Amino acid sequence: MNSSLISGIFPDKLKIAKILPVLKKGDSEDFSSYRPVSLLPIFSKIYERVVYRQLMDFLELNHILDQDQHGFQRGKSTVTALTNFVSSIIDSVDKGEKTVGIFMDLSRAFDSVSHPVLIDTLNSIGLNQGALNWFKSYLNNRQQFVEIRHCSKGGKLTNFSSTLQKIKYGVPQGSILGPLLFLCYLKGLPQIVTQRSKICLYADDANLLVSSDSISTLEVSSFINICLN
Repeated sequence: MNSSLISGIFPDKLKIAKILPVLKKGDSEDFSSYRPVSLLPIFSKIYERVVYRQLMDFLELNHILDQDQHGFQRGKSTVTALTNFVSSIIDSVDKGEKTVGIFMDLSRAFDSVSHPVLIDTLNSIGLNQGALNWFKSYLNNRQQFVEIRHCSKGGKLTNFSSTLQKIKYGVPQGSILGPLLFLCYLKGLPQIVTQRSKICLYADDANLLVSSDSISTLEVSSFINICLN
């Protein structure tokens, strides 16, 4: 493990994920009805836990993560997110303002992360070159295969596996580092909203509050769209 951290190389054998499709609801013959559950090698999670602790300590010590981000952090939860959200509405009411809430959820958020953008973000928050090399190795050349199980009429259970496919985007589902890397990926989002709006985040769930002195201003779609953009 120390050799991996010093060399900046994450072993390729630990980058292979087995995907088990689990039916959520709907038509069993429709691919979109399934949730892909990713199973990673146990040893990879030991590596990740070591790096996770170092990265989290660095982020907390330097107060890097957004205050309005309530996901996957010590001392924060859906409860603190809700409290912050309601408090923002109360503040607007006390000022005599009207507020509109816009609730957003990124589609396939963890799967759509761009690796180059994530590495640039990690570089911008102050990670040294050795750490960046390790994360590049961790993200690059990841592979996955799908396994399904079929039970015959005689009760015999048979596993069928697809060929290995390279993963070009996203942070590893089912990983320890994935959620924390996603928080880094979204860093700075609350700072780009306008003065008349506020955003409250829980991982990829984003709640935007837009306030104004008059309802007529809020009813003008261009005003809210500017905040959304």
